[in-house]
Amino acid sequence: CAAGSVDDALCEKLIAGGYNAVQLDCGDGEGNRAALKKLESYGLYCDAMIDHRLYNLAYANAADYSYEQVRDTVAAVNADYADCPNLLGYFLIDEPNAERFEMLGMLVRAIREVCPDKEGYINLFPSYANGTQLGKPSYESYISSFIATVDPQFLQFDNYTFNLEEFGGQINNASPFFNDLAVIRKWGARFGIDAEINVQLDRWTSYVDEVGPTQVLWEVNIPLAYGFKRISYFTFFDYTGFTSLHSPNFQERRYEASKTANLKTVKVAEELFGKQSVAVYAFGERDNLEYEVAYTADAGLGTIQSAGRAVIGTFDDGSVYFVNRAAYEGDADTFLLGGYTADLDWFDPTAGVWKDAGECPAMTKSADGWSITLDPAEAVLFRAK
Repeated sequence: CAAGSVDDALCEKLIAGGYNAVQLDCGDGEGNRAALKKLESYGLYCDAMIDHRLYNLAYANAADYSYEQVRDTVAAVNADYADCPNLLGYFLIDEPNAERFEMLGMLVRAIREVCPDKEGYINLFPSYANGTQLGKPSYESYISSFIATVDPQFLQFDNYTFNLEEFGGQINNASPFFNDLAVIRKWGARFGIDAEINVQLDRWTSYVDEVGPTQVLWEVNIPLAYGFKRISYFTFFDYTGFTSLHSPNFQERRYEASKTANLKTVKVAEELFGKQSVAVYAFGERDNLEYEVAYTADAGLGTIQSAGRAVIGTFDDGSVYFVNRAAYEGDADTFLLGGYTADLDWFDPTAGVWKDAGECPAMTKSADGWSITLDPAEAVLFRAK
């Protein structure tokens, strides 16, 4: 949110749309404070705020600064927002090259020391960035080097997977999307670091397509199945340089698409937040043969029979998040879990409570096993009693 945009109307709209936090760039000092206070009055948070004293420092040469200088800058900035308890973190940098990691490490260390209740927000490249952009020969080496050098509080990256027809059309970037989810999940689990993905809401440049409610729901549900703890959108607002790409009611359509996804998933996300991802399986054709693990009956849900495709995430309490992988509007798919006849509970995403799976409109039990019928991008959370 930019300066002057955080008012009562926006806050009311955010709450109605199922949002709980925004990112701010409202001018250092009083501009940011005014926005934070308005958000606070509605119970809303800022998860990543730009203060240019930190943002500019993130691009500086680490050799030119001592850790003490970095820490003192963080302390001065944080003091300006001491009365803003809804400020959760500082936006440090977007898509850094590996040469920035040393300075980012100092900044994150200083944030941990000065204000341990806040985080340093660093948005990493997706895997389709080239080696020059990454500063490393591979995406895995980029991520592993980032963790080793920066010691981040969480792993965050963006990936925009829906492209315009002239650039391949539809899910042109499906393979790197699943690649990146798997890589971030693997390294996060190895070091006990939670993960966040920044997904596409906006036709923000010449090759990225506009997305609708089904595509946005797909972008949310699949990372949830991968055990991601946070999901954010780019972007709710028009950016001046991109306005020629936007129709007059584009912002409202983006809002409605994200609202639909939020209201269907926010209680599920809260339920999954305290759980740890155990495994992720792909049923049906895979987009990334290197990183996607094919489902087999050994995974415990019987022999799945369906013409559709699914992403299946399992968690440490036995919960299963079953997502229809179809990303475009069409007929529902039915998945028969052949031979899987356990008594199940289902998480009602509207009420936010567990119920007997017999009450779930998407699930039916027969002598052959459970059947799950889901529209494209829809999902169901269940577990054995």
